[in-house]
Amino acid sequence: MKAKIISAIILVFMVMSLGGCSSSGESVCTVVPIDMSEAHALQQEADQGYNTSCLNPLQVIQEFLTNELGIGSATIRREDPPSNDAQGKAEYLVEADNGETYRFHLTKPTRIHPTGIWAVEKYCKEK
Repeated sequence: MKAKIISAIILVFMVMSLGGCSSSGESVCTVVPIDMSEAHALQQEADQGYNTSCLNPLQVIQEFLTNELGIGSATIRREDPPSNDAQGKAEYLVEADNGETYRFHLTKPTRIHPTGIWAVEKYCKEK
C-alpha cells in the first residue's frame, strides 16, 4: 500500500512538472501527447502523397493554432537553427494577432528524415 502511495505522489509530481504548472513570471507550457498509431497513419498518408501538410512545420503549427487554440491568424518564425532538423526537433515563436505569444516545440515522431511528418510536442504561452 505504501508503495502505491509513493508511486501516486511521483506520478502527480511528473504530471505537474510536464503539463503546464509554472511559477509566477514564467511561461506556461503544455505537453501535447502524441498518439503514435495516429502519427504512423499520418506518416503513411504523407508517404503516399495524400496528406503532405504534416511535412511542413508551419502548416502543422497553423492547423494546431486554428483547431486546438482557436487562433486564426499569427506570425510564425523559426527560433532554432534548421540544423536541428537532423535531430527531428524544431522550435518556433508564434505571435498571434490577438496579442498572445507562444513558443512551439515540434518533433518528428515517426521518422527523422526530410520525409518525416512533424507534430507539436509542446507549446508554451509566453508571459
